[in-house]
Amino acid sequence: MRVGIFAHLKYTCRGERKDLLIGNTHLTFPHNEFDEYVLRKEQIEKLMKEINLYSNEYRQRTKKNIPSIICGDFNSPRNSTDNVVDYMIEEGYTPTIGHKKFVSHKTHRGQYVSADYVWYNNNIEIIDSYLGMPRESGESIEQWNDNFKLSDHKPLYAVFECEDDLTEKF
Repeated sequence: MRVGIFAHLKYTCRGERKDLLIGNTHLTFPHNEFDEYVLRKEQIEKLMKEINLYSNEYRQRTKKNIPSIICGDFNSPRNSTDNVVDYMIEEGYTPTIGHKKFVSHKTHRGQYVSADYVWYNNNIEIIDSYLGMPRESGESIEQWNDNFKLSDHKPLYAVFECEDDLTEKF
């Protein structure tokens, strides 16, 4: 079962060494109700279980929270509620694109869906996020640009800034 991968990165922020977890996933396309409501949820739960386990071990070792970014193709349906999106919110993650409707993918069935996400949690400040071509193009996030031929997914950009160590309530 494909689920995802995550990496523990170290970087320097304002002269101080910091840690960051980056995860990526490509959940199953919802060909039927089982895929949409059961399999995709099992896949994200499996990935998040490993990320949470790693984060908890990090917190026990360092007494700090590790900020996390989870991104990828979530294959979310456009016109219905999505239990995977709801799960990510329950896990304490925020989508960079917000909670508005958007089109990031034209499926093999010709449907326009909100498939791609970048999620973030504690100790990260989102500076900017946009979907598609640079804002200067005037492209709508709610429509598909037929002139875009690079991929069947629009690029999703997110710019973050590290924050000072914040204490999260447990």
